[in-house]
Amino acid sequence: MKMSRISWTGVILLLFSAMFSFAAHAATTYYVATNGLDSNAGLESSPFKTLKAAVKRVKPGDTVIVQDGLYKITEWTGANLSASGTALDPITIKAAHPGLAKLYGTTGTIFGLYLEPGVSHVNIRGFDISNVKRIGIYVGDNTNIGISRVTIHHIGNVCSDDERGKVGIYIRESSAISVVRSVFRNIGRLSPGQNGCRPATDFYKTHDHGIYIDGAAGVAVLHNKFDSLQHGWPIQLFSSSGRVSTDIVVRSNVFLNPNPYAEGHIMLARPGMKSVTITNNAFVHPKGVAITFWGTTRYFSVKIYGNSITGAGVSRLALPGVMIGANLMIP
Repeated sequence: MKMSRISWTGVILLLFSAMFSFAAHAATTYYVATNGLDSNAGLESSPFKTLKAAVKRVKPGDTVIVQDGLYKITEWTGANLSASGTALDPITIKAAHPGLAKLYGTTGTIFGLYLEPGVSHVNIRGFDISNVKRIGIYVGDNTNIGISRVTIHHIGNVCSDDERGKVGIYIRESSAISVVRSVFRNIGRLSPGQNGCRPATDFYKTHDHGIYIDGAAGVAVLHNKFDSLQHGWPIQLFSSSGRVSTDIVVRSNVFLNPNPYAEGHIMLARPGMKSVTITNNAFVHPKGVAITFWGTTRYFSVKIYGNSITGAGVSRLALPGVMIGANLMIP
């Protein structure tokens, strides 16, 4: 059958469109190295010097690889990510070798990594983040964010009466967030007497946390290590806006050593939460109990089971909507 001129034109346009679509979404890998320049092209042979320069250029499907070394963060927002990936083409930002690409804050650094509202489908892997004033990684109004193999430490180690917490990862009103195989330690402000600190409030006792979940949905905290967080809780669920956190899984984590000022390794607080599972974790010497509940918060389908708890109890309260069982108590 003979094809008309109009049909051939349509085929050519379709082929051109497909080729253009493929070219538009071709993934690029950018590199960052301590000996690079932000005026470079970001290739492995001509890397950028800062992560900030690299994330300004990323598009769906792109990868940023940060080589080993110390990278000082001079901006208050750290590396500010504003681009999103897609479900099929996420953006990946990772250290070449986990723990060896070190993001180090300076005097004015408030956040180590900051995700702009609306950013989605991003994977962050392998960074060591430290010396930041308030928050290691800020996730606010984001979806489909995966954080893995990061080490976040020495966050907010200042003398402060600021009511706002010093936090490893802050997850605010976001959904589909995972934190996996990461380490949190030395997070929180100074106590009285440390480096001459004389706070006027007692915020140093309970305001600083490893992971702060604030009105989020679909958060998985898996296979992480929390060590010696002495100014709050390794994990806190709390929302000042009144938004209930839902579908939270805390599984197979290790919690080491107590906060001397407050009970528990996990705080479940107001205004309430729904479908929370805390299972297969190891709580080692928390103060008093492993799980603390605050106030008149309403709980729906909160399950705490299969955990090992050394030197403490599970919880002091039996609350409606909370199911506790099959936990191993170790003297």
